Amino acid sequence: MTTSKKAVSRSAKSTSRTIRIRLSQVRLNKDEDYCHRLGEALNADNLASLADNLVAEGQQTPMTVHDSGQKDGTESPVYILIGGFRRYHALQKAIKQNLDTARIHQHMEIDAVEVVRGEDQSEDEYRKDLLIRSVAENEQRRSFTMAEKLEIVKGFKTAKVPDPRAASALAISDTQYRRFVSVTEQEWLHKYVVQNCIGMSDAAELIQAAVKKGRVKEFEEDLDKWVAKHRALIEQEREELAKVGKKLSGSAEHVKKYAITKLVKHWMKCIEAGRRFDDNVGFRFGIRVDSGKGTILIPSAQLKITELSAADFETMIGELEYTVEQFVPLMRQRRLVEQSTEVSPEEMEMERGRIRSLRREREEQKAAAEAGRPAADFAQVKAPELQVIDADDEADEESESPPAEEVEDEQLDVGDDADAEATPAEEEE
Repeated sequence: MTTSKKAVSRSAKSTSRTIRIRLSQVRLNKDEDYCHRLGEALNADNLASLADNLVAEGQQTPMTVHDSGQKDGTESPVYILIGGFRRYHALQKAIKQNLDTARIHQHMEIDAVEVVRGEDQSEDEYRKDLLIRSVAENEQRRSFTMAEKLEIVKGFKTAKVPDPRAASALAISDTQYRRFVSVTEQEWLHKYVVQNCIGMSDAAELIQAAVKKGRVKEFEEDLDKWVAKHRALIEQEREELAKVGKKLSGSAEHVKKYAITKLVKHWMKCIEAGRRFDDNVGFRFGIRVDSGKGTILIPSAQLKITELSAADFETMIGELEYTVEQFVPLMRQRRLVEQSTEVSPEEMEMERGRIRSLRREREEQKAAAEAGRPAADFAQVKAPELQVIDADDEADEESESPPAEEVEDEQLDVGDDADAEATPAEEEE
């Protein structure tokens, strides 16, 4: 039983009308932030292409505003911007840089859509309408898809629009526009890009090289074969998944997934060398030894065995063998380093003894070299000063010293005392 789609009823009670006002009447209000652009979207550098387009083509899309209820110096209504912030800032950039002073200035007239408050609508409901409208305007203004851009470029070339003007309309650089042109000029390549068989940038790079080398026909034939081969592979995948009730989706069902960067670079080399295309890219694991930095780079890779040929395996084996030749010397060097750091207690004591012995030997050699050599401060030592002694002082010194006889008597007394302290055994003897 199917359910009917829920009916959509109108939620907004406000209305809108087209007006023509001066740019100076438009204001930005920080209290009413209706700008939902983040990051550097409104920087002058990011608005350069839009400013150029406004100068070249004039305003194509009106801004969205609401009446603030205030007046400016000329008693004209002041409007608050709620949609078209990139256009507003791009115009300000053009004015600041004097890109077109005759037509783009603060008093220029612009088209605008005024959101008008509905009858019996509360202020709160009106503010909600303004907020929802500011978000919806930004959401609905989506960028062109790749297929749409290619069709636009094709139409520009048919109408003979000058490249700079066409690039400005698409908000891309002249170089990017020429890449689009190079693809649209080849109908078969245009088709492959739209069908997601090859990326736009890769297709442009390859066709420009093929045109330069005069090998467009070979490029077309080789790409036809490659696309047919990989479409068959995708069909096989689809059939295998169908057996288990699954299906391919997203990028998995497009041939472009096989056009990896390495393959495109290989094709570029084939075009430049005048060779036909092949899939023999050569696996590059990227194992790289940088002796200067002392680093080894090993990026990860995941490969499907069923998609590898015998030649692919030969390439991998060759690269692994070459890597082994680089790793063996490094392994030996590391082994010597590790062995030198593994020291036993006996070896440690022996090494310490060797260092002590060497130190003693150096000290002995230093002492022998300095033997008999005058001290470094020999010449700086002052001679002793002679002291003058008065005759009276000598007499005093002589009077203070005891007579010789008294000294002898005292010595004798000491001897007598020693004799007096003899033991009884000595007395009997």
